[in-house]
Amino acid sequence: MDGFLSEKERQPPAPGAAAGSSARRRAKPAAVARQAAFDHWLQQELTRLYGAALHEPLPDSLLRLLDERLPPKGD
Repeated sequence: MDGFLSEKERQPPAPGAAAGSSARRRAKPAAVARQAAFDHWLQQELTRLYGAALHEPLPDSLLRLLDERLPPKGD
């Protein structure tokens, strides 16, 4: 065991069980609204904090590493 996941957490989900779908169906409207507000706030904060980094060029060393690991286009 690596200390991150228990055996139960390592098990694949039951067939037809979508992650979180049943919880959202059972959630009360106020809870859904709070979750939506939090999601919106989180998206804004992440964009504010890290949005500029998304427009920075990738370092050449990372591009070389990706070129070595990815198969050529057309294969």
